[in-house]
Amino acid sequence: MNFGIEIKNSQGQILIDGEHPLPKLHAQGRIRTSYEDVRWNYGYLSFNPTSNPVFVTVAIDEEATTSGAIIEIIVERNSSNQFYRTRIETTADIYTFVWVYVL
Repeated sequence: MNFGIEIKNSQGQILIDGEHPLPKLHAQGRIRTSYEDVRWNYGYLSFNPTSNPVFVTVAIDEEATTSGAIIEIIVERNSSNQFYRTRIETTADIYTFVWVYVL
């Protein structure tokens, strides 16, 4: 079975493809990117800290958003070097759905 996606770590090791198991959903939520930075708007989704690799998918809530685009998705680490939240940067104040998966 092919999932149409391949994810590798920084060493080039394949973490997800048609031969490897799918990741587990770790957190999900709907956020508003209402904080303003010098160039972009941004918002956060915090989740239970994990040392395992994570990846994030996002979608714009088109029912609540008239315009805007997602610019960058950043996963942040805490002082214990664990992943604990994601920062979504956008071109406008929009609502996004966020899903965090653990590999």
